[in-house]
Amino acid sequence: MPALELYQSTMSPCAQKVRLSLAEKGLPYTSRWVDIIAKENLRPEYLALNPKGVVPTLVHNGNALIESALICEYLEDAFPQPSLRPQQPLLCQQMRLWTRRVDEQLHPATGALVWAAVLRNQFLDKGLAEAERLIRAVPDRTRRERQLSILHHAWQAPDVIAAASTFRDTFEDMNEALDDQQWLVDDGLSLADLALAPYAQSMKQLQFTGPMFAGLERVQDWFERIQQRDSYRVHITEQLPAERVKRFADLGGQSVPELERLLAA
Repeated sequence: MPALELYQSTMSPCAQKVRLSLAEKGLPYTSRWVDIIAKENLRPEYLALNPKGVVPTLVHNGNALIESALICEYLEDAFPQPSLRPQQPLLCQQMRLWTRRVDEQLHPATGALVWAAVLRNQFLDKGLAEAERLIRAVPDRTRRERQLSILHHAWQAPDVIAAASTFRDTFEDMNEALDDQQWLVDDGLSLADLALAPYAQSMKQLQFTGPMFAGLERVQDWFERIQQRDSYRVHITEQLPAERVKRFADLGGQSVPELERLLAA
């Protein structure tokens, strides 16, 4: 069996994406849990594996692989069966447009919404000076500046305002793509579905699916369908820490009026 180690965090959508790919392919792996809140991802030993200081990192036979979308493509190349990539080039291109959209638009938007609803409070609990010190240690300049902006401006931060629209626009486009098929690319489950499902999960954890999914019945059905898969139940739902899920739900629920205000603007 392959020697696979996944450095990850339970609630990271990028890590969840890779877990789903591993599960759908039936690939066993060893979990190496990284506490993001405690900034274990910024420790020298982890940065030696992943210089960006983010999760996940997949280690295969001693080789460290980073970037979740590229990890999933690597798994397709290294373990081609069962395939999660369409065989027709045009459909494969459509799949990659979805996964690229996740990386370029949806992932930063998720970070902004989670920061506004939950993480900002957790960092401010440490005191403003300590919160700023921890954020300034983030290696990636874009992420660092976004977190500092949200720390000081909360739901009025430009990245948060843009994030709400990004999510709603994505779900509307998904609803259109699902007009005459079960999955986002043709009728087969693909990396596109596995890439987007964790971001729908993030909205669920924040109690944001009400405003985000409003009027989008096909997206609602798609999300229900993917949650019923064994891969999702075992590798996402059952791995979510109850205490943190409750905290996200409580703080996110308090933020729903803020989100609704942004979507209505």
